[in-house]
Amino acid sequence: MENSHLSVMFPAQFRHATVQYTTSATYPHPIKNCPPPMLADMFPQQLPRLSDVVTLGQRPGDDQRIRDQKAVCTCLLLLVLATGAFYVTVSDGPPFQRGLEASLMLLECVGLAVLWWTGSVRKLFYAYIPLYLLSISVLLLVFGTAEGDFVGFIGVPCAAIVLLGVRESWPWFLICLAAMVTLPIIDPLIPDIRHPGFVSVNNPLGSIFDAPDKKPIDPIEGFSLGGIVAVIYFLFRAFNVQLSRARHAVETEKAKVDRLMASIYPASVAAQLKEDSAAQIAMQHPSVTILFADVVGFTPIAAQQDAAALVDTLNDIFSHIDQLAGQFGVEKIKTIGDAYMGACGLNDDGRDHLQRAARFALALVESSDALQRPGAAPIQLRVGLHTGPVTAGVLGRTRPHYDIWGNTVNIAARLETSGAAGQVQILADIAAELGPGFTTSAPRQVDFKGLGPRQVVTLTSAARAQRPFPPLSPAD
Repeated sequence: MENSHLSVMFPAQFRHATVQYTTSATYPHPIKNCPPPMLADMFPQQLPRLSDVVTLGQRPGDDQRIRDQKAVCTCLLLLVLATGAFYVTVSDGPPFQRGLEASLMLLECVGLAVLWWTGSVRKLFYAYIPLYLLSISVLLLVFGTAEGDFVGFIGVPCAAIVLLGVRESWPWFLICLAAMVTLPIIDPLIPDIRHPGFVSVNNPLGSIFDAPDKKPIDPIEGFSLGGIVAVIYFLFRAFNVQLSRARHAVETEKAKVDRLMASIYPASVAAQLKEDSAAQIAMQHPSVTILFADVVGFTPIAAQQDAAALVDTLNDIFSHIDQLAGQFGVEKIKTIGDAYMGACGLNDDGRDHLQRAARFALALVESSDALQRPGAAPIQLRVGLHTGPVTAGVLGRTRPHYDIWGNTVNIAARLETSGAAGQVQILADIAAELGPGFTTSAPRQVDFKGLGPRQVVTLTSAARAQRPFPPLSPAD
């Protein structure tokens, strides 16, 4: 046994406390082997975005970039306003000097009002920046570099790049550069003008532009800072251009991913996966119509074609089915070999999904002639459909796919495989729910594997629908 010491972090009043414990070489002490606390454990809640807290001027149609710009502009205006208020409160300078500072505070309030009223950072820039540049130019001429300084002339061109874009930032860069070069030249040429509002202990004569405590604007300093402004502007401009290109590339790739997901998943599922790629997608649908269709005698057709021709044939078949499915509001689930699986009523209002699926099935078998190729074997389709509850979800991590399961799916598959070419099979009790406008054959009993004997009918015709079918959205 050996004695050891461990310093443990306690509140401030016990900060230097030491805990003595005894450890064994065989059994490690639980405190000694406990990992140090992580910052994420101390602050488990994620901090909100600045744009979620500062919402002045935001509009419903703003994207995140615009929202962030408005939040930053609001914070900067409030910061300058607070700084000016503090200076006016504690300053013992002459009244006119405090008046100039108060006018800057008024300018910040105008900027906040413009942003709130218009909701546009561009309008804020054009309304605020000209007055701001004029104000700091006056401050430089009155108080010298000790008060006004040149910081504003450095920040304005960079702000123009962010808020207006690279092209529209050029005039503001030239204005700021010209001001930094010309103000040191103009300053010594201004005559000595005096005003009682500037009289103070340090300025007994009340000189406006030639106060004894004024730090004159050095031309060399102005030219040097002008060069620094140019360097900063072009560096910031190059950075912004690269950032814009990177953002455009990311948006382009995101659009490709969105289109890919839209072609694989229904819109509701794609939205959930984009929000959380690790989310478990599982949904219960109480009433959905499932449809299976396949090519009768596909094996001999495939044997007569090489791989490229076979893929071309299947692509024509499934493209034709996809086009018809979109017209009737039927959603493609997947293809298995020459079989096509679709569903109706999954992601729409669910009205008349059985009737829409039945009309789609009849249109499918009736349009088989459009799939024929000269000199090729005839292509004939058969369809089976059934209505009932299903479970839908996304399976897999490597190649996740959307699928549906349930007894309804099994019955629809059995109806399809037991049908003949050009037939649409459906259970008799489900056919009774179709309502007027549909004609069927006489019921017959079919013994299905795993399901037992069932009464089956064949759909033969359907009257024209009274209203158009709801088209699927592009995301579906």
